[in-house]
Amino acid sequence: MGAIHGVDTNKTLIPLLVDATGKAIVTSPAMNSIIINSVISKEFSKLNCAAGTNWLEGDIVPANKILRVTYVSLKYIGTVAGITIGFGIYDGVTRLGYTFTSPVVSGVNYGYLADLYIDTGWYPTSVVTGATLNDDFYFRYNGYYISKV
Repeated sequence: MGAIHGVDTNKTLIPLLVDATGKAIVTSPAMNSIIINSVISKEFSKLNCAAGTNWLEGDIVPANKILRVTYVSLKYIGTVAGITIGFGIYDGVTRLGYTFTSPVVSGVNYGYLADLYIDTGWYPTSVVTGATLNDDFYFRYNGYYISKV
């Protein structure tokens, strides 16, 4: 089992505490308990990419919520070999925690089991580098919101 990480208020990647089964323990001084709600599956696409690097942001995590992303899927459709794709988190200024795959095959869905916790005000995000003009890029994630109580 790999390490599970989150981001603190200083944008520092930190290891999270886990229980005996490897599930993250979500606590803080201001949060005595959690409520899991709003199971989601979101998909975003960038058709007709610009040449070079292209970003796709998911939805911003709303106030008093944490988004747990459990699965990510990325797909590039184009003619260039040696493309790199990746996903991570973004607060509107800083991009962190990327997982990259390279090279990728055009038209293939690359799926990742994830255990990513994203706090209020942050976005799940993805990137394709090395694209040529008019390539297509797809970003999908599944997970659920946790209400801060």
